Amino acid sequence: MNDQAVSSTAVLLAFGTGLAVGVVFSLVKLPSPAPPFLGLIGLVGMFTGQRLWPYLMSQFFHR
Repeated sequence: MNDQAVSSTAVLLAFGTGLAVGVVFSLVKLPSPAPPFLGLIGLVGMFTGQRLWPYLMSQFFHR
């Protein structure tokens, strides 16, 4: 599977795994290793930019 096409099954599996790990962390009373909210927003921006730039280039500059 290439990086551009992610199946809905993979997304649901990743989400479900994260949810299960979050529940376990809560039950064991461990702090989350995830960055704070602003860090997560930054990661979303980085991911979006990484996907958006090649898309825009392919739309405006056909090879």
